[in-house]
Amino acid sequence: MRLLMIRDRGTRVCAWALVASLMGSCSSGPVDPATLRLTANTTGLNLDPDGYSYSVDGGASAALGPAETVILNGLNAGAHELAISGVASNCTLDGGTPRAIVLIPGDTTDTLLDITCQAPASPAALTLTTSTTGGDIDFDGYTFALDGDAPLPIGPNDLASITGLLPGTHQLVVGDVAANCTLAGGATRSVTLVAGGTLSVQLTVTCQSSSPTIVATVPLSGRPYGAAVSSAGVIYATQIDGSTLARGDFATRSFSSTVTVG
Repeated sequence: MRLLMIRDRGTRVCAWALVASLMGSCSSGPVDPATLRLTANTTGLNLDPDGYSYSVDGGASAALGPAETVILNGLNAGAHELAISGVASNCTLDGGTPRAIVLIPGDTTDTLLDITCQAPASPAALTLTTSTTGGDIDFDGYTFALDGDAPLPIGPNDLASITGLLPGTHQLVVGDVAANCTLAGGATRSVTLVAGGTLSVQLTVTCQSSSPTIVATVPLSGRPYGAAVSSAGVIYATQIDGSTLARGDFATRSFSSTVTVG
């Protein structure tokens, strides 16, 4: 900076000009500020009464009503990022968020936020019916879980209902099926629920007996006590209070002779 010494009356004028120049050079605000006018326009059903929040370039959030206009002055001209939050799940912001805006020096830029809301979908319901047949049924029943929630019990021949579900596709998992039983369709399946409707799912389980199967009975006199079977299919049965073994075979399923044992 140069200092000029002037002795005439112009000195006072030059001094004031120098002070004004210094004050202008120390200002931190934009030389030609821009203005943003932000307007929210919310239409539809079940509007979000508490409105939304907005922020510019990651700054502090401020409230914006569902039908409100705010004016932001003194902004730097150029590109900025506008973020909107607090939009209810049943509402959609046209154009999404965040979005880029460009402000013009010395001018006002209008940005319209169009939000459309819809009435929440009616809840859906799911009904499960189990049917178990065969031998050695697992009387403890099974479990079922929807979308990874905690499993719930259901009997081997039972009915269970779940209400208040969101429409759409869900994953159903059936568990605790005994090793000797088979669930038709597998343990994991997708179920699609319709708003306001009830979907019925049939769970059919078939079990195989794990106990010996009786194919025939043959009467013996006295009091039969124990039996032994040879590899040739010959049966020897002891009889309490007797001195003989009853001898039979699998082929004829009869006891044809006896063996004296003393």
